[in-house]
Amino acid sequence: MAMKRTLAATAALMLTLAAVLVIGGGPGPARAQVTCPTSLPPAGNFTSAVTTQGQFKTNLTNLVAYLTCILGTDGTTVTAKTTLGLATVATSGSYADLSSKPAALPPTGAAGGDLAGTYPNPTLAPGGGSLASLLQGHIGGLALSNDGTSPTTVIDTSAGVATSDDATAMMKLASFTKSTAAWAVGGGNGCLDSGSVATATWYHLFVIERTDTGVVDELCSTSATAPTLPTSYTKKRRIGSFKTDGSAHILAFTQYGTGTIRQYLWASAPRDQNGAAVPTGTPSLFTLASLPSGIKVRAILNITIPGTLCVVGFMEPDSLSPTDGNASVVTSGRQWNGRIELRTNTAQQIAANTNVASVTFNATTIGWYDDI
Repeated sequence: MAMKRTLAATAALMLTLAAVLVIGGGPGPARAQVTCPTSLPPAGNFTSAVTTQGQFKTNLTNLVAYLTCILGTDGTTVTAKTTLGLATVATSGSYADLSSKPAALPPTGAAGGDLAGTYPNPTLAPGGGSLASLLQGHIGGLALSNDGTSPTTVIDTSAGVATSDDATAMMKLASFTKSTAAWAVGGGNGCLDSGSVATATWYHLFVIERTDTGVVDELCSTSATAPTLPTSYTKKRRIGSFKTDGSAHILAFTQYGTGTIRQYLWASAPRDQNGAAVPTGTPSLFTLASLPSGIKVRAILNITIPGTLCVVGFMEPDSLSPTDGNASVVTSGRQWNGRIELRTNTAQQIAANTNVASVTFNATTIGWYDDI
């Protein structure tokens, strides 16, 4: 009878072990559910008071057959885990010790760095730099025009997007207006970074952003490269330029193109040089006040040379060694008229020289191309 009780206890222990291996238990990692074609003998078959020794032996044989079915035939834990489809894991239960584990798990939770929101679908955060770095120098839209209602005091900007000039932020702006008053946040308010609007002065318009809030605005400055940014604004990109007249009114112009190369044409083209004397030998520099200051632009000029027989070379200040002229008067008493495009220096200047004395020229500034 003692032997029977011992065998019953052994059978119960084996049933417990089988249950743990099949459905998982305890504090360790979960085991895979395995379905065996052989039914597990009920515990009562071993513990019933009326179970005979022969019935006990039969039940025990069925239990062994069941365990063999799900754990393998050699009795080792390696075979048992392989049969059950379990990866080998150290007794510590650490994920680092798990074999056949994925190289990486998909991210979850809150996004950080250049991203906002949560995984698996984060978005680019305000001021996020990765996309801006890929699109360094990008600009689209943000075309300038005189306002339809207040054209002499208000500049309109179409909707668009631009990478900051340090290539760390993408700045998006809806259609916007700014006046020539002192800067204040928001459309319809002033744009000046300092002082009050001046007469006959060039202003450069910037898109600006404060990355702590994502607010995008505009600012205008007499500096083409270093405007005085409002408090907390750290990103900028120049998007164009405009000039005031003798009454501090914005001069009328038309912009063509909304990419990185933009053409500006004056509504009324001014004559910037009238009867200017052209030297022989070393070229002289000539200022064209109707072109933006502080930047190099490609000037669009109508040139007139009165009727002295000559060859004149008009050139960029950055390249003062042409071998041939590009304008000439070939018949005495006749004048030369033509359109010339030249890149200026940052002081609004072009250069010219001629082969004979007493040559003059007139220059009317039609407009310019700006590499934004």
